[in-house]
Amino acid sequence: MFYQWHPNHINWGNISWGHATSKDLITWTDVGGWENNQALALGPAGNGTVNPNPANGLTYDGLGIFSGTAQPVNLHGEVDGTLSIFYTSVSFLPTSWSIPYHRGTESVSIAQSHDGGVTWEQYAGNPVVFNPPEGWNVTGWRDPFVHAMPELDTVIGYTEPHYYFVLGSGIKGVGPRMPLYSAPASNLTDWTFLGALWEPADNTTFSTYEKSGSYGFNFEVYVKSLFKCRVDMLTYCVAPDSSPSRTVLVRTTTTPTSVPRVATPPYTTTLTGLSGTRVTLHVVV
Repeated sequence: MFYQWHPNHINWGNISWGHATSKDLITWTDVGGWENNQALALGPAGNGTVNPNPANGLTYDGLGIFSGTAQPVNLHGEVDGTLSIFYTSVSFLPTSWSIPYHRGTESVSIAQSHDGGVTWEQYAGNPVVFNPPEGWNVTGWRDPFVHAMPELDTVIGYTEPHYYFVLGSGIKGVGPRMPLYSAPASNLTDWTFLGALWEPADNTTFSTYEKSGSYGFNFEVYVKSLFKCRVDMLTYCVAPDSSPSRTVLVRTTTTPTSVPRVATPPYTTTLTGLSGTRVTLHVVV
């Protein structure tokens, strides 16, 4: 199992990958130990190719190793004991859907292990994809999910097996986007942008909270506005509609509910949750 953390510190930053193993999926042991950075699998290094479009002069992964996917193949798609990770390398911070995106902030890179995942080394030709698609004013562009999909090979018309990845992304002022890339299995460093796999509207959710347990709200969705407030130690995030007279969705740590947008903040209103519980909401920002 991999996890993201900041070695030697409790604050967010220097995002790295630690790793742990388990024989029963209940009890886990950090590889190398739990103190300081003993469990480090991957960390910001800057090894490899310097990004030809660098943000503030930093190398491709100088500020973080964000999320990614592992596959039990080498870079030629062969099963020979090699493990390959495809991850987001970060060279510019801060990054957020709410601020302008700097091209060169994120790229897709590879790391490999030849000893069953105990030690890892970054691919010398990193990054393998440098920037979001041309013309995309993105909210973010990260966390590749990589997989072979023979069915998609058939749909596209590829005669050679390919791997594919999608990333979490979005277009500012428009909505979320899921960019799709492909590479021949024989060369998993040669990725081609195919287009958007999915183009939902802004504020789209995958299903109701009761069915999924998740709002599916965070793949770099553009949000028209975001209010944050505190009610009885619970955080409520209100995504208001453009019309003050309409009812808008309130996302809470418990049950979803709704609230009329009655005024420009600050204001106070009363919410009734799905369970019938009524709370007073103080919208402060």
